[in-house]
Amino acid sequence: MKRTQKLMILGVLLVFFMACSISKTPKKAAGPETSSSGDNTSNQVTEGQPSSGGQSSDQPTDAFPLSVSIPTEVNIVNGILSVPKIITFFNPATKIYKTYLVLEDTSTDKVDIISEFNYKITWFDENKQAVDQWENTYNFKLLPQEKVLFELWPNKSKVADQKIVSAVFEVSKVTSFKSFVDEGLLAKLAGLPITNPIISVTPSDFTFEYVPLVLGGTIPRVTTPVKVQSTLTVQVQAEVEGIYLNSKGEMIGVGHSDQFMIDPKGSGSADVIGYDLTEKPAQGEYFVKILIPSDIQEAAYPDYFK
Repeated sequence: MKRTQKLMILGVLLVFFMACSISKTPKKAAGPETSSSGDNTSNQVTEGQPSSGGQSSDQPTDAFPLSVSIPTEVNIVNGILSVPKIITFFNPATKIYKTYLVLEDTSTDKVDIISEFNYKITWFDENKQAVDQWENTYNFKLLPQEKVLFELWPNKSKVADQKIVSAVFEVSKVTSFKSFVDEGLLAKLAGLPITNPIISVTPSDFTFEYVPLVLGGTIPRVTTPVKVQSTLTVQVQAEVEGIYLNSKGEMIGVGHSDQFMIDPKGSGSADVIGYDLTEKPAQGEYFVKILIPSDIQEAAYPDYFK
C-alpha cells in the first residue's frame, strides 16, 4: 500500500474515532465562551475574546491536554506563493504530530494561477536529526488572491518514541499557469470575469468549550457557524476551513466543516469545528476549499473550456 493511501486511512480512522467518542448531547464540562464578531468575508479576520494563553483557567480537571505548538520554519522561493500562517502541533492525547500551512496565491493577475509547486518538509528531533521527511509535488491549483489550508504529518511508525522539536517546510519551485499556456488561451482567460473571493464566508461568533467523551474525559472544541455565498455559475462541493489565532495574531488552531454542496450563485451554511488547539482562540479566519470539481479552474472559469 502506498504511503499516501496509508495516511488517508489513518486520517479517516482518527476522524471516525473522534466522531464516535463525542457525546451527541454532551453536558458541557465547562461553560462555553463565545467570541464577539461582526460581518466578515473569506480571508478576513473576525475578532474574539482575548486569549488567556496556554492552559485555560476554567479547564476541567478531567480534560485532555491542549496540543503543543512546535517551531516551524518556512523557506520558499521568491514568487507568487506565500505561506502567511504555519504551525506544527503535537497532540499529547493521540501522540500525533501534524503541520498545517495556509497557502496563498498573492498575484493580482487573474492568469497567474499556481498549477503546482515542489515542496519538502522535514521534522527534526532534539539532536537536529531528521525523524521523517516528505518530498512531493503539490498539484492542486490555487487561484490568484485565494487561500487554502494544507496539511502534512510524519509517519507515526518513524516517529515512534522520538520527540519532534522543530520542522522546516521548503518550496523549491512554483509553476504558474501562464508559464506554459500559449498567449491565445491566456488572452481568453484574462477576458473572463471573476470575483475574489469566489466564495465569501460570513462567520458568526465562535464558541470555545470542553465537551465530554463517551469513554470519559473532556476535550477542547471551538465551533464557528458560517454562511457562504458563491459567485460561481456552476455547482460545487466544498468545505469551509478555519484557522484560529491568539490575541497576537499567531496561529494556534485549525478547524473544518463537513462537506456540502453549493448551487450556482447560491448560498449555504455550515459549522467549522476544531479540536487541534494550543490555547483558547481570540480570532478566526475562514476560507472555502472546493473539492468537486477537483480542478478549481473548471469552477472559476467554466467558459474557458468551451
